[in-house]
Amino acid sequence: MDYYSAHCRDPGTCVLLAEKLRAGETRVVLPGLFRSVRETQAVVRAVMLDHPELFWVNYYRYSVIDTLLGQYLMLGTFFSPAEQEELRCQAEAWRGRVLAQLPAAVDEERLLRLLADYLARQVEYRESGPAFSHTIVGVFQAGRHAAVCEGIAKGMKYLCDGAGLPCLVVAGTVRGQAHAWNIVRIPWGYRHLDVTCQLNAARNLGNITGKKLFYQDSELTDRVWDHGKLPHCN
Repeated sequence: MDYYSAHCRDPGTCVLLAEKLRAGETRVVLPGLFRSVRETQAVVRAVMLDHPELFWVNYYRYSVIDTLLGQYLMLGTFFSPAEQEELRCQAEAWRGRVLAQLPAAVDEERLLRLLADYLARQVEYRESGPAFSHTIVGVFQAGRHAAVCEGIAKGMKYLCDGAGLPCLVVAGTVRGQAHAWNIVRIPWGYRHLDVTCQLNAARNLGNITGKKLFYQDSELTDRVWDHGKLPHCN
């Protein structure tokens, strides 16, 4: 579900950048002349939130040069090409193992509950640097399974993408502190889902499949996010 790219002012450029990054290119000429800093940031942010599988890209450190041929965007990476390929194979194998355990012929809500429960019991909340804690690497890597809210939300989206379940990452705040969670779609509409907030319950109760997991906008009074650009959860 490439939600941010589709709703960006420059969706074609978002698609192009994602394709180039997927091909291993981190120096990309973006079409169009003299794009503003804010417009470039929006493109980079859209690709970051829509594509957790591109975990090796350091979206927080990049440089831009405007030329008469277009805008030259240079992004950093967390891992070498060989490390990227090894981790990509590990990620796909991990997701394949998880999805293979999902039951057939159940609705979206049940599938989301099972994936959220698995992730909440699998991951520990711990900061260990942006390459791991803020990407899906910290979630899936054997012997690590530790991430912060951003990495956990991206991990949930990565699983949902593989299962064909609509899911997006929300970047907002909770009581003034930066936080990330998901918006997912269940049979009666879009709802908020915050796996990070379920980590303690998963450990204490053994599972969270019977807990309240899906919330409407009106129930999250301590949170701030971009209501205008994201699906309404009513």
